[in-house]
Amino acid sequence: MGSRGGMGGIRPILPMPPIPPIALRLMFRPLFHLALCLAAALSVARAGEPHPSLPPPVIPDCLGVNIHFTDPKPGEMEMLAAAGFKWVRMDFGWQGTERKKGEYDFSAYDRLVATLDKFKIRAVFILDYGNPLYAEPGDVPHFTSRAHTPEFREAFGKWAVAAVQHFKGRGYLWEMWNEPNGGFWKSPDKTGDYIALAKSTGEALRQAGLLGTKGEAFIGPATSTIDLPYLEACFKAGLLDYWDAVSVHPYRQGAPETVEEEYRSVRLLIRKYAPKDKIIPIISGEWGYSDGWNCRTGTSDIDRQFLVNIANDIPLSIWYDWRDDGLDQQNPEHHFGIVQHESVKDDKLPLKPKDAYTAVKVLTEELGGYRFSKRLLVNNENVNEEPNARLLLFTRGATDQKLVLWSTATTDEENRYVFLPASHGLFHVAHRSSFPPLHRVAAGDNGVLVNPISWAVKYFTPEKANDFLRIAAASPRLPLEYAYHWPEFLDWKSDHETRGLLQGVRNPLNRTIILNAGFSSNPGESLEAGGESIARDQVGTGSRTVRMARDRRTIEDWIDTGNGQRLQLSQETTLICTNPLDLELLPPGADSLIVRVLNPSGESATLTVYDYHSEPRVEVPVIFETGQTEKIARLPLKTKFGTPRRVELAIHQKYPQEGVGLEDVFYRDFGKWLPLPALSATNLKAFADGDAKSNATFHFSPAEILSPDTRSVAVRLTYQFSNGWKFIQANATFPPIDPSGLADQWYNGWPSYFAFWLHGDGKGCQVRIRFQDASGQTFQGDGPKIDFTGWRFVKIPMQSTDDRPLAHWGGVNDAKIHYPIKWDSIFLLDNVSRQPVEGEIFLSAPTLIY
Repeated sequence: MGSRGGMGGIRPILPMPPIPPIALRLMFRPLFHLALCLAAALSVARAGEPHPSLPPPVIPDCLGVNIHFTDPKPGEMEMLAAAGFKWVRMDFGWQGTERKKGEYDFSAYDRLVATLDKFKIRAVFILDYGNPLYAEPGDVPHFTSRAHTPEFREAFGKWAVAAVQHFKGRGYLWEMWNEPNGGFWKSPDKTGDYIALAKSTGEALRQAGLLGTKGEAFIGPATSTIDLPYLEACFKAGLLDYWDAVSVHPYRQGAPETVEEEYRSVRLLIRKYAPKDKIIPIISGEWGYSDGWNCRTGTSDIDRQFLVNIANDIPLSIWYDWRDDGLDQQNPEHHFGIVQHESVKDDKLPLKPKDAYTAVKVLTEELGGYRFSKRLLVNNENVNEEPNARLLLFTRGATDQKLVLWSTATTDEENRYVFLPASHGLFHVAHRSSFPPLHRVAAGDNGVLVNPISWAVKYFTPEKANDFLRIAAASPRLPLEYAYHWPEFLDWKSDHETRGLLQGVRNPLNRTIILNAGFSSNPGESLEAGGESIARDQVGTGSRTVRMARDRRTIEDWIDTGNGQRLQLSQETTLICTNPLDLELLPPGADSLIVRVLNPSGESATLTVYDYHSEPRVEVPVIFETGQTEKIARLPLKTKFGTPRRVELAIHQKYPQEGVGLEDVFYRDFGKWLPLPALSATNLKAFADGDAKSNATFHFSPAEILSPDTRSVAVRLTYQFSNGWKFIQANATFPPIDPSGLADQWYNGWPSYFAFWLHGDGKGCQVRIRFQDASGQTFQGDGPKIDFTGWRFVKIPMQSTDDRPLAHWGGVNDAKIHYPIKWDSIFLLDNVSRQPVEGEIFLSAPTLIY
């Protein structure tokens, strides 16, 4: 609630720092080593139930919207209910309800609750903000200057108990403050003072008999963005003992789908700290897009946002906001609403709806009464399949199924298709631009080819019983992730004998179906009516990413429904290791590869690191004692320095059985590395740019210290910035980058990262690079803020991703890199604070990574 400026809602001015991605280091491991761990994970998932006030995963019971009123305009609540919303989220302000110490007036909320009851809408009430009765004189705007005092905490707890007691029995959710990690908490210690207040409030509610499964639901902390360090501090302090759900505000200017890894990180933290057998889900308590943001996203992404949340087991999604807050076209805060500002008139409705209102109305009407079944992977070998397609299956009872489809691509691709697996029949297709009329699409022998694929959501409803979709709906859904701890189970033979822990296909039809027939001489498995198959053996490994080390697994089944059709049922899950290992490749030395082996859990391990491309194969032992988290391994390097080299490394450990040898526990392909010429003070050309009213002085000189790789000396940069926006650009005489010279069977020759060693000074300036393509278009890659001291290996992206696109301008300005490219700035130091600052940093060992 309130200003979204802290969520990236300000029109960007280049160069500008992005919100840094949140990364975890997790370990890969073959699936056949996981059976016992999976059993434990499944058993935990089935223990306990969420708090009964949390809505079931049925549409529209799980959808809501933020409001800012206790007395709606005439006809407004009818319009809100007609969109399908079953929840509203609203500030329950302390200041306005306790004007005299110990006297409470909830009459304004009584009026609101009476209106909500009329439309069967429930509330998320935010117990928020301070009270001038318990604050320092002149403390504004949130009166939290004395939040650290016992008097403040006691008074807040008594008020919270009175409020919850007054409205108990309605199944409301009571939320502990709003964005305490952001601008809505003003006491000196944002984290510690908030935790103390949340614990004392939770204890007061518990002592009053208002918490627990038979009491009211208490949730928190409603963080601004998904702030993992803040959340973990709350969890460590024991707040999950009181909270029935964890609420976050996942604001971003990128696509809604980019939230999924952050949700995964929160789920892992909850699993780590939650009381045994207590189910604590994540709530998307506030999240929206502004039509005033200078990007593709806007309020019309409301249906995608809701669907992404539902597919990630978020039981309640609250859209911010119901009404636009104002008319200023330059103020993004005014344009989060799904209806226009109240001063914009509509002849037929109390408020003028935006496209987002239509989008959510289509969603709630098309999927009313349905619940999410599973996400299906789309596969078709004969057409240009859209790699960004999202396909979700929804069910209502045992007979009704519906498919929902969209693409995460930023542009519509006319030549891209998606194959929807489905048995014979016709589909009705609905989407916002054709509402209420429906299109009719005929299914082919094995399904439907959909073209073009669009970011707009489409709903496919079978006209009659669809056997394949019935089978897909009846079969179990893979969990979003499996968490495991290595190496509990290393005997592959015994492990395969327990593979039934992974559930197979279920047959809801009244006839036999065949699974996985047609693979060489395999006759397939007959599955009788009502039967369930054993676990599948055809488990494929998906992509492994560097940013978040994990193992993504695909489970595939080919199904003959008994009428000659052969359709593929595919799902995906992610394997997460709870005691991860990781490898970091450092710049090569003169005669060695230098590898940092990371063991953040601090568990003891006897390991071996080896290089796939050394002849003969080089293996280096690495031994961790309990408590040790990092080791350096040096592998002899035979390749001549200065030539590109593909680097594939693995970690082994000795197998416990005699005569078996070593077992892979980690593997990573680091790509192709090309060391560039060493930096020196004489080959760098530099200048300062930015606001002409601001000043910057700087000097490059030879360093008196060596970089950690001991191969090349560093160059020192001393700098001083005045107030205002200023940055320093430096370039070297590096040759243009032509992909044709470095392409091979594994890599297209396009560099993914520019990397170098950086000795930081902790002053907070940000590192960037710039390069120019063949069309004259300039691209900017953003590195980290230098909020660290000492040496760090820095990688700056040279390719766009969905969650981190490169800034670009000039030339054809189409966001596509037209090779060859040349350097504009191999190093840019930006004073992002706009405050006076001076410091000294060191640079060394520039490298291209492909």
